[in-house]
Amino acid sequence: MGRRVVIIAALLASFLGYEAYANVYASNIRIAPASGAVAKITFALNDSASVVNVVFKPAAGGAAVRTIVLSDIPFPGDTSVVWDGKTDGGAAAPGGMYYVDIEARQLGGVSTWTQAWENEVYGDHITTGLSCRDVEVNTIPTDRNFGFIDMTESTNWYMYSRMLKATAFGNFVTVYDTAAGPYTNTDPWYMTQTRDGKIYTTLATKAQIRIYNDVQLVDSFTVEAPAGLPGFSPTGIAVASNGTIYVGGDRYIYRLTRAGGVTTIVGVDSFPSIRYFRDLAFDDGGSLYATGGVSASGYKTVYKLGSSPAAPVLALIDSVAAPDYATHLAIFPGTDLQSNSDDIYYVRARGTTGGVFQINWTAHTLTQLFQPATSTSQYHSIATDIVGNVYYANPSGEWVRMYAPPTGPNSYTTRAIDQVTIPGGGPTPVPISEARKDLNGDFVPDHKVLGDTLLVYGVITTPNFNGTSSTSYYMQDATAGVNLYKSASGSPAALSFDLGDSIMVIGKIDQYNGLTELVPLAKDTTKIKVVKKGATLPTPVKLSVAQYIANGEQYESMLIELDSLRKASTSPAWPGSGLDANLVYTSFNKADTVTIRFDKDTDVPGHAEPSTVVSFTGVATQFIRATPPAGGYQLTTRFWATDVKGVTVGVQELPKPVPEAYYLKGNYPNPFNPTTTVEFGVPRDGMVQIAVYNVLGQQVEQLANEYLRAGAHRVVFDARSLVTGTYFCVMKADGRMFTQKMLLVK
Repeated sequence: MGRRVVIIAALLASFLGYEAYANVYASNIRIAPASGAVAKITFALNDSASVVNVVFKPAAGGAAVRTIVLSDIPFPGDTSVVWDGKTDGGAAAPGGMYYVDIEARQLGGVSTWTQAWENEVYGDHITTGLSCRDVEVNTIPTDRNFGFIDMTESTNWYMYSRMLKATAFGNFVTVYDTAAGPYTNTDPWYMTQTRDGKIYTTLATKAQIRIYNDVQLVDSFTVEAPAGLPGFSPTGIAVASNGTIYVGGDRYIYRLTRAGGVTTIVGVDSFPSIRYFRDLAFDDGGSLYATGGVSASGYKTVYKLGSSPAAPVLALIDSVAAPDYATHLAIFPGTDLQSNSDDIYYVRARGTTGGVFQINWTAHTLTQLFQPATSTSQYHSIATDIVGNVYYANPSGEWVRMYAPPTGPNSYTTRAIDQVTIPGGGPTPVPISEARKDLNGDFVPDHKVLGDTLLVYGVITTPNFNGTSSTSYYMQDATAGVNLYKSASGSPAALSFDLGDSIMVIGKIDQYNGLTELVPLAKDTTKIKVVKKGATLPTPVKLSVAQYIANGEQYESMLIELDSLRKASTSPAWPGSGLDANLVYTSFNKADTVTIRFDKDTDVPGHAEPSTVVSFTGVATQFIRATPPAGGYQLTTRFWATDVKGVTVGVQELPKPVPEAYYLKGNYPNPFNPTTTVEFGVPRDGMVQIAVYNVLGQQVEQLANEYLRAGAHRVVFDARSLVTGTYFCVMKADGRMFTQKMLLVK
């Protein structure tokens, strides 16, 4: 980390021996237990701060009970304070939950744009020509990644590429989605962040868009240009408030929707005077802005386009010329996120006359704010943070610089996502296993009998099984699962959560036909609320039918997977659309039976019934009218795409002798388009898994997952939905693994 003033500026306040330049704020707030105290609060600043106030306020309302004041906070690095649970007057704070607000204040400032610091984010220098293509700063205070920096990186000729994550002060956190090897054409370019915290990135050579939740790749899809248009080569990307994805591709702007794994091109816009689009960005008023120009070597204009999502077709509203190639846009949203009245528009232009400029759309002028050294590269990029600083990413050596505007002094308050709990006035958090415990073994939860009020955290793992009539989700933590139930009384009738929502619930334990329920005391955010979006879902526990039935209470309300089941001859019929059904399945050897429930409020009923042997993933549920409520355990599916797998998948037995050893032959033909045949052999009866993976290690197809008889077999792989590239066929059987390389050429 280096602090450097590249413009001599007069400080607006005098602090001898203390450097404080930038608008400052706190991020990455962590709350942990502390020995002999209530909690330890740790946070990071984006720059030095004159004063930081750590304020504790009752979550139930009322004035702050304690303020811890820190002065002249060093930079960079973490700062920690410990709260002993006492008020400012020295008395014990009342029991209950407390918000933690961290107010960072900059009492000084600068009179002109000033480089506050620069930092080499990673600096491993794995290869020459490494370029930062784009940079984003998380500006969502309710997101756990608030303040963190994300960067796209690739090298000349795409020999190497990856994504980087750094702290608000430019310190390295991790690399993610690294290319599997040299020359894989994995070339991340532009990116944008939506208000739910997701990062959308374009990959130009692959004609692909990737979506990340934190550092996890959650979606990836290729866009094919409509007939008559040149091949899709995406550059800038922006996402409208309604979720429509806007992507620049040569002289066109594509409007896309993505739902249920399906990409739809809803519009393609172009303008006679614009032959190339580069970067895209939305302001708070819904207007779309783009850099572009007459060609890929002449993009020296910033355009204002028709409002979105209201306008079905984009219109060219206004434009302003840049002094050189306009590579990147950044729009500071101000404090009013519902209008563009306080938005500030920035563009980065390359070249000897370039730098970072502020756009005045009324006067149609650009004002140069600063010009970093070595600013001739097309890959330098900019972003703004929550308080108006501009981050400038220099591709050479992975450096990031932060520039402070002439707006000091400033103050910004960040509220921690988690709360501090003082026992006595409110419930202490308990794991779900504690909430549903049954120490006397009577199949009735102890906390139901006692009528205790509990504070529980967990992750939503299912859709609402009661539709819109009332609330019935399932939630799970690292210890157990529980049904989240709330009747229709009150408003709204049904609470709404997304898969992966991490929620806090204050409520009581109840039971319905054997199923343990957690019932919130009320529907307001003091009793139930989302504390994090997009949490990682727990991995389903793989069980045999016998294991599940013997230990149903242990797995109740958790995600489980049951493999290689056969439908019993006495089972009811497969459900049609909009119908509930309880079907009976047996284990592969027909020794054990289990009920698989299909709920009408999911998308499973109405699909074609799967093949004879099937695997189910879902939530372990219970329904039994008996005292004690022992038994009645079921598996309830959630989604057709992920929870129902017909596992015969066209596997054919070949008229060949039983092999002496396992084998997986190379596919034929190879290269292929779009189908190829895979032959394999197993010397004894047993489970066989065959799947296809891309070069990122992501499974793209499952060809077999079933119990097979000894012998030679084959299966056809249809890759018509995949893009040209290298894939790997992997067979797992009897603890062994075999791999063959496949080349799809379209």
